Amino acid sequence: MDLMLEDIFKLPNFKKTFERAIGVHSYIYNRPSLLNMMRSFTQLKELVKPAKTRFATAFLTLQRLYQQRNNLRKMFTSEEWTKSKWAKEPQGKKTAQIMLMPSFWNHVHLALQFSCPLVHVLRMVDGEEKPPMGYIYEAMDRAKEAIANAFDGKEEKYKEIFEIIDQRLIPTLEIQDKVCAELAKYEKAEGLFQIPMAIRQRSTRVPGNHLQCSILVANTFCFEMFANC
Repeated sequence: MDLMLEDIFKLPNFKKTFERAIGVHSYIYNRPSLLNMMRSFTQLKELVKPAKTRFATAFLTLQRLYQQRNNLRKMFTSEEWTKSKWAKEPQGKKTAQIMLMPSFWNHVHLALQFSCPLVHVLRMVDGEEKPPMGYIYEAMDRAKEAIANAFDGKEEKYKEIFEIIDQRLIPTLEIQDKVCAELAKYEKAEGLFQIPMAIRQRSTRVPGNHLQCSILVANTFCFEMFANC
């Protein structure tokens, strides 16, 4: 999951947007007096919340920035800022320019539309109790649905992101085809699926054909990984 987010943030627009966001964050947080000014405009809300993984933190940083965008824009157009020493510094001018740049906020919003559903799944994975693999794949399908809905089903807008997700879930078309071929055997308890353990698990599996296929995806993929070791 973290690698999916990493791949997304490697895309040129998102990479540049995230680098700008980190630059703004670093500039403010490395100057205690400026940090206090920011806190007065954000009602003591911080711009970052650490997470278990690097790219979940990246998402949360962008999310906090976006949530405080109006307050931050007010700060960088306030008399308190314009009369400050930072407003005269090159880096201060660059930071203010980024915060007042409509295209920056548009790209932040776009990054959040892609990242938010994936981070939700990442939090499931990072939970104390690991959910069944079938539920993870169902959650990923729902995440993809949420992304598609955010763009009104216009595939050209999210096709590249879906390719990143699919590549991390199932690396090869060969494995995908194997999974579908095994589904019929699973449902009829044939082959390896007729052993007692497999039959017992049928009564506790995640319900529904779609989730059955999800479990098979996970199991087949793991089998392929270890078979090649």
